Amino acid sequence: MTYQYDTKANIKTIQIPSQNFSFLNNEITIPNILLFSKKSQLLKEKFNLIDKNTNKIIFSCSAKTIADKFKLSDKNNNKIYEFELEKKKSCIFDLKFIDIKTGNKKEAHIELEKSNGKIFKITFINNLTEGEELLYVYSNNLAVFIYYGGKENEGGCLIAKAIGTYKNVLHPEYTFELASNNIDKSFILMILISILHYTERKK
Repeated sequence: MTYQYDTKANIKTIQIPSQNFSFLNNEITIPNILLFSKKSQLLKEKFNLIDKNTNKIIFSCSAKTIADKFKLSDKNNNKIYEFELEKKKSCIFDLKFIDIKTGNKKEAHIELEKSNGKIFKITFINNLTEGEELLYVYSNNLAVFIYYGGKENEGGCLIAKAIGTYKNVLHPEYTFELASNNIDKSFILMILISILHYTERKK
């Protein structure tokens, strides 16, 4: 089973938000463009995150096939984060993070706005302002888009996207593109992974 390229998704241009936000407070260096490649096994899935400029693996991630629990590691297989998308009740989730180095724990909250699984509203605390802020995530079989500061048609700033460049059932691939400045890239990267895994499981 093979899917087609989503040509319209590539037209949407990543923007840099005027206001900075930080949630996880870490110092991980993440390129703006990554290739996300997944290999499925019976009870486990493995993801490689590859720097498109160097074609080298810089992160790996593993997950249980039947659950949204993840471990993010660096190129030397040292664990950096554990994170989990935990369903609380119908259409309500917690996205939980554990920083392996410091032991710090953080949570963001997710509400699935439409029953067809297209729009997720993420609530988090911006460490820079100590105020509550929102991200809106649009997801389909071929792409994920993350908007900051509002919905797509309500002034939101497109800060990240994942485009299905080629995929089959066992080995899907996506190109991740993130804004170059003013965003918490680690937080956004793990949102992309979580939402892609969740929507793949629900197909």
